[in-house]
Amino acid sequence: MKVAIIVNLFPPKWKAGTEIATYNLAKALSKKNEVHVITTHDNGIEDSHLCNNFIVHRISYPIRPLYGKVIFLIKIAMSIITLRPDIVHVQSLKMGLPAVCTKLLLKMPFIVWGRGDDVYQEYFGKGIMAHFSLKYADARIALTDDMNRAMRKLYDLPVITIPNGIDTNRFNVEYPGDDSNTKTIITVARLYPVKGIKYAIIAMDSIRKVVPNSRLLIVGEGEEKEELLKLCADLNLNNQIRFIGEIPNSQIPSHLSLADVFLLPSLSEGFPVSILEAMAAGLPIVASNIGGIPEIVIEGKNGYLANPKDPNGIADRVIRILSNDQLRKEMGNNSYTLSKKYNWDTLAEQVEEIYSKIVA
Repeated sequence: MKVAIIVNLFPPKWKAGTEIATYNLAKALSKKNEVHVITTHDNGIEDSHLCNNFIVHRISYPIRPLYGKVIFLIKIAMSIITLRPDIVHVQSLKMGLPAVCTKLLLKMPFIVWGRGDDVYQEYFGKGIMAHFSLKYADARIALTDDMNRAMRKLYDLPVITIPNGIDTNRFNVEYPGDDSNTKTIITVARLYPVKGIKYAIIAMDSIRKVVPNSRLLIVGEGEEKEELLKLCADLNLNNQIRFIGEIPNSQIPSHLSLADVFLLPSLSEGFPVSILEAMAAGLPIVASNIGGIPEIVIEGKNGYLANPKDPNGIADRVIRILSNDQLRKEMGNNSYTLSKKYNWDTLAEQVEEIYSKIVA
C-alpha cells in the first residue's frame, strides 16, 4: 500500500512528541508499505531524500504568517496529487485541509490523527480546520480516550483511540540512577510556557530543603530559557538545576538512566512520548493531571499526578518518591512493565488495519 503522511515538522531538526512519533510510525509502516512523509523544508536537508525505508518530501514556502501558510497547504495538496497514494494520513487537525481538497477533487481517502494542541488549544482557524478535517476524514484517531471525547465534541463522528508508541528496546532499566549519592529529577521538554517548567523550578526550592542532595536536569531548548535561567538565579538554585540543552533523541536513554524520577509539569498535553520513554527506562513519574497523562501515569502505581501550576503539589510528590527507595523501585518496575504495550510495531498494525478497511 502507498501511504502519504502529512506532518508540519519532522526530524532531525524538530524533535517534539508529534515529530518523533511520526518518524517512528513511518519507520514501522515502511516495513510493509511504501511510505512518503510530506513536511516542511529545513535548511541544509535535501527536499526529497530516503530516510530508513521511507521517503521524506520537504516543502518550502514564503515566511509570511497567513500567505505562507496558504502556499504551504496548496503545495501539500499538489504533492499528494503527484504521489497518488492509496491513502493519506494526516498528523494533526491543523494539517487536514489539503487532504480534504484531494478527497473532494480526486476521491483520495484520508485519515486524521489528533495529536494534542490541535484538539485542546485555541488557534486561528481552528473551527474551520477541525470541522472539515473531522467531517471528511474516512477515519479519525485520537491518542487518548480524553482526546477522543474532545474530538467528538468538535465534530460528532466516531473516533478510534490509538496511543503513541516507543521503541522499548532502546532503554536500559538494569541500573537506573547515577553512581553518586545524588537524587536526580529529570524533565525532557521544549522550554515553552505550556510545558510548565517554571513550576518544576519553583518546586525544586522546596524539594532541596527536604532532600538536600537532589538536583534537577532540564533537557530541551526554547523561547523561555532566559526567563527560566533568571528564575533559577533568583531562587539561588544554580547548584541544584542544570540545563542540558537540546540533545539528539538517540541520547535520551543515557540521560534518563542517570535519573531517579521523571517530572513533566505541563499545562496542556495530549499523550507525551517523553513519559513513555521515561517509563521504558524504569522511572517513576510525577506529571500534571491533564489530558491523556492519567491514562499512562496510574496514581500510586507508577507515579503520582499533580495539579497544573502547583509547585507545592509537585514538590510533595517528588519528595515522597525520593525519600523512599523501595517505593521508587516498585514504581519504576511498574513503569517499565506498563511501557511494554506501547510498541510501535504493534500500534502500526492497528493503523494498517484501518487503512485496509478504508481502501478495500
